[in-house]
Amino acid sequence: MMLPTAHSARRTRSTSPTPTFPAPIALAPKTLVLKGIIATPGDTDLNGQIDFDDYSRTDVGFNTQPGGWENGDFNGDGTIDFDDYSLIDVSFNTQGGGGMLMRAMRWLSGEDHSERGMNSPPLQMVEQHFNEFGESYAQAFIAAVPEPATIALILPSTASLLLRRSNRRRAGARRNL
Repeated sequence: MMLPTAHSARRTRSTSPTPTFPAPIALAPKTLVLKGIIATPGDTDLNGQIDFDDYSRTDVGFNTQPGGWENGDFNGDGTIDFDDYSLIDVSFNTQGGGGMLMRAMRWLSGEDHSERGMNSPPLQMVEQHFNEFGESYAQAFIAAVPEPATIALILPSTASLLLRRSNRRRAGARRNL
């Protein structure tokens, strides 16, 4: 089965209910590199989407604490806790566009703690996890979402690097003529 990633990679299916993967390398709380596969936090089975199966594996991991990405330890600290649930919830809520994510953030921050607009399954999951883990979950969820100011700082430097790289390529091509 080919996985929808930036790199081509193959993963074999086993008959075990829990997928088995080669040893992953956790680069940061936001990524997992597994022999060329870049995964989204929450995607326990590496199928490119956050769904019921991913939440089920994370719930089992929370109750049994075996650790590992495939069991819900998305930040690589060896424990499946509210930090990991905030990461899977952020990923789940960004799949359908930014609208749900913004509503979740307004609800968790207390800006709009009404039930208006909280009826979709992803937002109900956020509400359930907040009720289970409390304020620590809300803080971890909000911290996992990049601020627009951060993006504004990163974008110009990234654009500058890309322009320099492009200029070097053009200069090298001219020298070869």
